[in-house]
Amino acid sequence: MSDETNVPATTTATGALSTSSSETVAKPAVKKTTKPKAPPASKAEPAAKMVLRITAKPKTGFRRCGVHHPAEPIDYPADAFDATQILILKDDPSLVVEELS
Repeated sequence: MSDETNVPATTTATGALSTSSSETVAKPAVKKTTKPKAPPASKAEPAAKMVLRITAKPKTGFRRCGVHHPAEPIDYPADAFDATQILILKDDPSLVVEELS
């Protein structure tokens, strides 16, 4: 018979496991994974941005797609509206929508 008793292992400040008997057991190495790097951005010139020129036919203006459109032409960047909104604006008989580049 042995005088040893089961003693639970504890973790030291360095992350190693130790027991009350003077032996230390190292933790298994944890492999760190890294995310793959994004491909480099293209050096090509950006395409010319489309501009929408919107003019309301009523003299008091007209509200459509959450925006008040006055009777004077206003230029909007194309990304100011999503594809569905652009179709709605173009189909509206109270608005004149021109695509400029």
